[in-house]
Amino acid sequence: MGDTLNPKTDRQRIFIAAWPDDIAREALRDTANSILKTGFQAKQVKPENIHITIAFLGDLIPAAVETIKHLLSNFQLSHITLNLNRLGYWRKPRVVWLGCRDKPTGLITEIESLHSQLRRLGFRVDERGFVPHVTVFRKAAKRPHISITPIEWPVSELTVVRSTLTSDGPNYEIIATSDNK
Repeated sequence: MGDTLNPKTDRQRIFIAAWPDDIAREALRDTANSILKTGFQAKQVKPENIHITIAFLGDLIPAAVETIKHLLSNFQLSHITLNLNRLGYWRKPRVVWLGCRDKPTGLITEIESLHSQLRRLGFRVDERGFVPHVTVFRKAAKRPHISITPIEWPVSELTVVRSTLTSDGPNYEIIATSDNK
């Protein structure tokens, strides 16, 4: 998109996400590979695209993207470690995901606060509430039946991500991070 964006017409597909550290990303890749070794068939999410969506915001004009970046730069997130110990399947979108058996109430409370701030600024945020999960497979016909080794994912910052859809799948570009240092 470059520097030639028209601020009134050019839109960017934007979401807020938590990105895994290298250790969690490798563990997620290993878990997905273990599932594939059982003969399970589905489209594996590329390891570099693994994330937890915090809020999908849709196609936004550049001024709205700047508002999101500013909001996130002032958002303080506690350092929380998720324990991904649940393998799940959603039939309608046909995705296999990893999530938490026990609700991470601290993270959920903080993300719901962020969602409220986004709504006050006029952004539409999913009303169903935040459920932390990581999609590991798409186009799956069923849930794989395998035990998984729990994965610890330290969440210490959030990112603003631009998504570009291509015939090979989405490309993600982190364009801002929360300032939690």
